[in-house]
Amino acid sequence: MKLLIDNELQERINKGELIIEGFKESDKSCWQDKNSAIQPCSLDLHIGEIFIPQEEDKSLTKHCLKPGETVVIRTIETLHLSNKCAAIGFPPSSISQNGILTTNPGHVDPGYRGPFHITLINMGQKAYPLEKGGLIVTLLVFELDSFSKGYLQRRNNSCQKEECPCIEIGQCDSDYNKTRKKPSELDYLASDFMNFEPRTKDIAKEAIRDAETSLKKMKILLSILTPIIVVLISGFFGYLNMVKSGKIEALEKINAESRLQKIEKSIDEFEYKEKIASIEKELKVLNEKLHQ
Repeated sequence: MKLLIDNELQERINKGELIIEGFKESDKSCWQDKNSAIQPCSLDLHIGEIFIPQEEDKSLTKHCLKPGETVVIRTIETLHLSNKCAAIGFPPSSISQNGILTTNPGHVDPGYRGPFHITLINMGQKAYPLEKGGLIVTLLVFELDSFSKGYLQRRNNSCQKEECPCIEIGQCDSDYNKTRKKPSELDYLASDFMNFEPRTKDIAKEAIRDAETSLKKMKILLSILTPIIVVLISGFFGYLNMVKSGKIEALEKINAESRLQKIEKSIDEFEYKEKIASIEKELKVLNEKLHQ
């Protein structure tokens, strides 16, 4: 078994194998271009129809996949694998890195003919745009070592041969036209993964209720505490006024005592001067008497 590379993929497509419908003609001639569906060792498949579970049977060509939402994609390309080829589909990194989960990427049996179906779930935080023609699947194609009874031979009882030649011309697929109806998985899938959107709304409502309850409790608490706070503030400012009045009174007492001390000192100095003047006067009188 080997993995087919670009020139082998291009050769088989030109022969009408692998992809028989929906392949861009420009990619057949410019298959080495960077935007070609033929990559070095893979095939790019693109969005053809978009189906939303639990809704009408009609398909969409454009849809914005909301967080938690599920859709089923049918590719533009119609695959037609020979009994010697099998394939495995993977989501491209451009999709997975945006939080888009694919639930059923898997193998394609040898001999399968029909579009590729893939289920997407948006596990990201933002909506993801889907549109017809957009890249959706990267397909790895393997060539088998032996020739097997393929997918269609096993499903169609009219073909019992080990090597069914009608597989190569597509005449064995009596159920092929049925594949153009809505995908069967739509009957089992929910449009909203794990009821994501309603749960999100319920969580938001519960958060709002909790916030309203907390606000009511806060209002009640404030109504009780406000009078107490007012009394405490009034008492605090009254205390400050008392302290301020006490400081002023103390300063006035200190100033009064200082002034009194100055007055007493002045009085003492005046008395001393008077006594000295009186003594000097008496000494002068005595001196005069002695000289007489």
